[in-house]
Amino acid sequence: MLYPRPDASLRSDWQSVVEILEENTTADHSLLRVAYPTSTEIIAASPSDQKLFSVGHRDHRNGNQYCEEVLLRRHTISVQDAASDARWDGCTERRSGYRAYCGTPLLWPDDEAFGTLDLLKTQAFSDSELVSAKRLLENLGTGISAQLALLYRKQEQQFQNSHDALTGIPNRTLMAELAKQQMRHQQRHGGELWLLLWTVDELSTLVPGGGSGDTGTLLRSITERVRGCTRQSDVLARLDEHRFAILISDANEFIAGAVADRIRRNVRRVSLASTKAPHMSFGMSAYKGEEAFDDWLSRSEGALHAAMKAGGNQTVVRG
Repeated sequence: MLYPRPDASLRSDWQSVVEILEENTTADHSLLRVAYPTSTEIIAASPSDQKLFSVGHRDHRNGNQYCEEVLLRRHTISVQDAASDARWDGCTERRSGYRAYCGTPLLWPDDEAFGTLDLLKTQAFSDSELVSAKRLLENLGTGISAQLALLYRKQEQQFQNSHDALTGIPNRTLMAELAKQQMRHQQRHGGELWLLLWTVDELSTLVPGGGSGDTGTLLRSITERVRGCTRQSDVLARLDEHRFAILISDANEFIAGAVADRIRRNVRRVSLASTKAPHMSFGMSAYKGEEAFDDWLSRSEGALHAAMKAGGNQTVVRG
């Protein structure tokens, strides 16, 4: 699951947070930074008219920022006076004249870093200033982390509602939504759209003892093999316990059939101890403009049923 993006309402709340920090401490700047793999970005700042610390400003993550220590250690870091500590001589903000810093991490529920909430000061913090600033910073940071947790749980629930628990791929509900989007696109712009359904022939006989755990492991392995045979634009989904689907755009019958053949070859290499090589049946059909998704799906289901009835390990096309 990808991490959710905060909406405009949350960003507005966080702008209020940094303004509260700047107004109620002796710091010259308060910032909220998002941490990306190779950079940080300021998404809230007070005051907001400083070029170095303006909203949208990005810095490369090269280890030369105070906040890097916060991201590394995952707890609040205080620098009362960097001028008396040689460790900070190479710090970008120290070279820009900011001698004092206090920052706290903002974390997702899985302990991955979202970013940092920071205070910067050109003069050293006094003992009392630092204690007061740190307390307020951590309290506000805890509130932001709670908001991140709610955002994360909401997206997690949405993901669970739209994806298969065993394989992590879209479920039938999400597949239908994505297919309808592609159908509308095809109606406007043309091009062929194919719906390829597949199942593993005699799945229960492939696993010694027929244990559900081993069957699930085999299905996950097969799904990963299938995923590796599809393009990034294709949609792989699980329709029910035994049937899967692939939505293939900008293709023709030859390309869709070639996808089925490539999957069949690759999946035959999947095995568990003492299992037979899996065989697969495929049924596919092209979208006919203006038809309902359920009608299109029904034609592909009919093709899959025909492939299974004919003995499996083959592909059937339905017009």
